[in-house]
Amino acid sequence: MDPTQIVAALQHRPFRAYDDLASRSPTRPPPTHGLYAWWQKAGALPVIQGTSHPDDASLELLYVGIAPRDALSASNLRERLGNHHHAAIGSSTFRLDLAAFLWQVRGWRPGWTDRPKLLDDDLAALEDWQRVHLQVQWVEVAEPWEVEAKVVHLMRPPLNRDHNQDHPAYRLVGAARESLRHAARQNPI
Repeated sequence: MDPTQIVAALQHRPFRAYDDLASRSPTRPPPTHGLYAWWQKAGALPVIQGTSHPDDASLELLYVGIAPRDALSASNLRERLGNHHHAAIGSSTFRLDLAAFLWQVRGWRPGWTDRPKLLDDDLAALEDWQRVHLQVQWVEVAEPWEVEAKVVHLMRPPLNRDHNQDHPAYRLVGAARESLRHAARQNPI
């Protein structure tokens, strides 16, 4: 599958719901290699405007990811998207980015272990926010690391910093992450 076919597959509706990623879901992702795209309801994430869906202006692309990151990694779509479903923000760059833009407006209290962390109630609130505002699509690709840069370039997701340095949101995303990390370091757990 070439990058333009992958982009078309990641834009294909219907998308999957947040709860489709749960370990008990009959529609959870396959344990294979691939790419995935997170879509938000337009305007849901403060300050960040996603890339509009080509056929539905009510949806905006936020993030494109791969699983695994390279040929040596044992990760797969099921495991990686499972992390985006329930993992701590320090274990998921995507969830870290969401928290970086939501923590202040939601009144969450980030803390620090060896990385940023949300307290359990705040992490549950992040999960609720994801459930209401996000959808995901994935596509199986044998060697996703070979096409990641081209797919990110074609789709222009604002939360991706790798392969996306010329995106207008690049610095904003970096500053939001650092602001969250700084606040978290002030609150050791």
